Amino acid sequence: MHPIAAMALAFSSALFLAACGGQDDELPTPVTKDAQAACAALASTRIPASAIGLPTTGARIDRADLVPVSATNSLGEYCLAVGRIDPVDPAAQPIGFNVALPTAWNGKAMQLGGGAWSGFLFPANGASSYGDQPVPVARGYAVVATDGGHQGGGSDVLPDARFAMNDELLRNFGGDHLKKAHDVALALIRIRYDAAPAKTYFMGDSGGGHQAMLVLQRWPQDYDGIIAVYPALAWTSTFMKLQMIGREMRREGGAGWINPAKSEAIRVALLGACDAGDGLVDGNVSNPHACRFDLDALLCPGGGDAGDACLSAAQLRVLKAYVDPAPLSYSLAHGIRALPSFRGGEFNLAKGAFTAAFGNTAAFDPPAAGGSPRLDEIGANHWFGDTMVRGAILQDLQADSLAFDPLNPGVHLARLQHVSAILDATSAEIQPFLARRGKLLLVHGTADPLIPAQASIDYYRSIVQRFGQPAVDASVRFYLVPGYAHAAGISFNATRGLPLLSALEAWVEGGTAPADNLIVTDTSSGAGNRTRPLCRYPTWPQYRGSGDPSSAASFRCAAD
Repeated sequence: MHPIAAMALAFSSALFLAACGGQDDELPTPVTKDAQAACAALASTRIPASAIGLPTTGARIDRADLVPVSATNSLGEYCLAVGRIDPVDPAAQPIGFNVALPTAWNGKAMQLGGGAWSGFLFPANGASSYGDQPVPVARGYAVVATDGGHQGGGSDVLPDARFAMNDELLRNFGGDHLKKAHDVALALIRIRYDAAPAKTYFMGDSGGGHQAMLVLQRWPQDYDGIIAVYPALAWTSTFMKLQMIGREMRREGGAGWINPAKSEAIRVALLGACDAGDGLVDGNVSNPHACRFDLDALLCPGGGDAGDACLSAAQLRVLKAYVDPAPLSYSLAHGIRALPSFRGGEFNLAKGAFTAAFGNTAAFDPPAAGGSPRLDEIGANHWFGDTMVRGAILQDLQADSLAFDPLNPGVHLARLQHVSAILDATSAEIQPFLARRGKLLLVHGTADPLIPAQASIDYYRSIVQRFGQPAVDASVRFYLVPGYAHAAGISFNATRGLPLLSALEAWVEGGTAPADNLIVTDTSSGAGNRTRPLCRYPTWPQYRGSGDPSSAASFRCAAD
């Protein structure tokens, strides 16, 4: 679940630079370019609040260490500066950040997104789970990453959403920390290299993809190119859908919970009905949205629980709630009026994936005082819904989350809409990004059981409707990866198999738009590095009827 923008306007030194040894608004003298001395000097650097585009009380570097090439570092020599951005509210936590500054700088900057509720410092010398190699710092990028604006706690595995009870921390998580860290990083880059970056990029997946879409919509002037992979852009509606599903599963003693054996029966039935639709029976459905399998065929006779080969009426209701959209009687941010469909995610309900998503027990035990439910017990899907409800909506860690109905939030509607306005990256008003010819690569796996591909489809359609296909084509490419789940895959695993950064660099810096059929590699153990075309939406990979089924050359990008 730890999945893990950007532009190069020339910053005026009067606005963005400050260092220890002078008054807060004085310009620092650029440090020596000797790598060791330059890195050591950064350890005493402070960035004034006036150099940061949103309210803070300034930033500081707590330590800076030169990391030489060694047996444990093949990324090239770089300086790793770790610091914090101090809050305005004394009750809020600082924003943790780290910046990797390579000695052999390529003149560009990269901001990396985090994951989940964040709360942990994502390493600037790392990469997202999908990324092509080498990682950004090894390519020579100056790289910044953060902790999402807070330091989390309360979970056995991941930090939960308790931070959201503080408004500054909620706003930081909802995007503000990204702008603040961006501005601090560019100040440090200017100090270290005596130059602003020529190009600035952002890339992230899952929660980091959510962050990528936030910066595109709110600070488009800061980024030349952005990569967003399986982004949780419709944060509130997605997590309310997860809460709705978990609630349906575990009310009434867990009558709606679907055990792993039943989930496998669902997947087998779906594959039997739809696998051949792309011309190849290989366990991977290339066009799941065209599958017309009747879920009612899974109902046990009489509606009771008659074993693992069928679903009870309560279990079938849960599956339908998962697959179908849920209309809302109220609006979330940017006019969203439905909880999204997980159509396609049901194809990934193999035993292991199901347990990760929905847990290993039908029970829902209230968490210990001040804690969160166990992630393994209730699964990632219900866990995210529960933590959203208790931390961000009800603001009560002891609350009974099962009592909260996302379809009827009652007295909590105003808070729900307030949170949605802060967290959701669903605005189609991206004219500034299009006007400055920014570039976006948007990618989602069709079998994602946690963040619905349909949310990305809906968003892409909304910007096409708003601006027209030609304007969108000039700046955006959207790809669906059949069988790819969430940084994993049952039928196709594109983790580390998507050449997105190289494609984005060529588009931004060379003017070469990505091909309509980039090649994606299945990196699953035993897959033999099979490949498929990465087809531009709305096309999908169709087997030509002959040729090596493990080679992308044997497929064409087909339209319905």
